[in-house]
Amino acid sequence: MTEERKVYFVSGLLLGSLLGWMPGTIRRYRPQVHAFREGETATGVFKEEYGTVLVPMVITRNTETKPFRELTDAEVGEAGFTSRADAFLGLRHFYPDLDPDDVMAILRCRPTDPEAGAKFLDWLRRVGNSLAFSGYTAEALGILTPARARRSPSTTEKKKKH
Repeated sequence: MTEERKVYFVSGLLLGSLLGWMPGTIRRYRPQVHAFREGETATGVFKEEYGTVLVPMVITRNTETKPFRELTDAEVGEAGFTSRADAFLGLRHFYPDLDPDDVMAILRCRPTDPEAGAKFLDWLRRVGNSLAFSGYTAEALGILTPARARRSPSTTEKKKKH
């Protein structure tokens, strides 16, 4: 039995990934972790401030590798950066010793459910504002699997206990 592959994302990237605004991500290449083939499935692990959200993903292209200095603005744009310079500054947060000659992996993926973004936005509308959203995990969505499947008690519920 093979272990399920995972792609980790930092806080703030869930919505863009679900809606297709960010069809890619850039990492410092490690073949044992970042070598994906088109059609392969993986779990997107989104570390959001309200908890970890797991999203079934499909790889849309084979992993591409190239030195950071050769990345195009279009490639870094797929990962949410405005330019290669912006990507360099952003990625230095995760790789403080990042060098323009470092080999980078370009991973392209999308949710396996083509309606994931629409379902997510519908769920957000039902839940309400971001404060309400932060009190819930993803079990309300059929497309996501919560890492911690429970709903936090609302402020009203907490007051009733006291």
